[in-house]
Amino acid sequence: MDSATWSPQVDFTVLVKNLEGSVRSACVRSTPSGVADLIEAGLNEAAG
Repeated sequence: MDSATWSPQVDFTVLVKNLEGSVRSACVRSTPSGVADLIEAGLNEAAG
């Protein structure tokens, strides 16, 4: 790794974005109906 061009802040931001995308896609892939059920239940509860 070249210490002259390495920027911790940029690397951290990229890491977080990649992690966020991975988690989101993993959740969508693994439990699409589960997520839909949770959203629906939340909306029903909010509606009374």
